[in-house]
Amino acid sequence: MLQYVNSFYCTYNDTQGSFVIRLRQTEPIDSDEDDRVRIVTNEISSIIMDKESAQNLADAIYELLGKNNSSGIQE
Repeated sequence: MLQYVNSFYCTYNDTQGSFVIRLRQTEPIDSDEDDRVRIVTNEISSIIMDKESAQNLADAIYELLGKNNSSGIQE
């Protein structure tokens, strides 16, 4: 199943040598009590990986961005 995410949180646990990436999605929620819409952030998935895997993921993302460099990121 595919999930749409529009934000993430990333941290490194130095004592265990692992990265944690939390993929999140924000959604508007209508309130029955008033006419205001509030934004709720839902955690879609968490990924825990070792430092080497995290580096490989970062390298793969940079390589893909470099091939399709419409984002303005300099190599």
